[in-house]
Amino acid sequence: MAKRRAMSYKNKGSKSRITFSIWFMTALCGIACLFFVILMLHELSFMNNSITTQGSILDEGTTGGRNSTAYVVVQFWDAQGTSWTETVYESDGGFSSHFHDPVGQTIPLRYTPNDPGSIEIDGMSAGRIQLYLGESAWTGVVSLALGIWGVLRMARKPRSKQASAATSST
Repeated sequence: MAKRRAMSYKNKGSKSRITFSIWFMTALCGIACLFFVILMLHELSFMNNSITTQGSILDEGTTGGRNSTAYVVVQFWDAQGTSWTETVYESDGGFSSHFHDPVGQTIPLRYTPNDPGSIEIDGMSAGRIQLYLGESAWTGVVSLALGIWGVLRMARKPRSKQASAATSST
């Protein structure tokens, strides 16, 4: 009898640890989903508040090293007529074929009027929005599935002593 009681306490502790793990993972996935939604809203805000212009590629290349990334140095003029020269890196989340265009090529750019130094190749934000949307949907589905599993696990009725005795005696 004492053995059975000790085993049932052991199983209860194991079940509560698993349930805690499920809820912990649900919370982490929910936080990740929220993080991707915030990033997506930031990109949407940039797209809504930015101005599209044309710029010329002055230089293009890749950074050295094992984790090299492509870059382009572009020159453009803002709405006030001021000339800007900025470097745009592919590692900034770039989904653009313009990183391999020749020097002198004209490319579409986006910048914010209050900070023309924050520039990107037009279309890069749209690519990041698609990425963040996919990531937030994936983490949201995982969070929802874990939450449902946790609720079902908690709602499951414990086996009665008679049913447990009948299965252990057979």
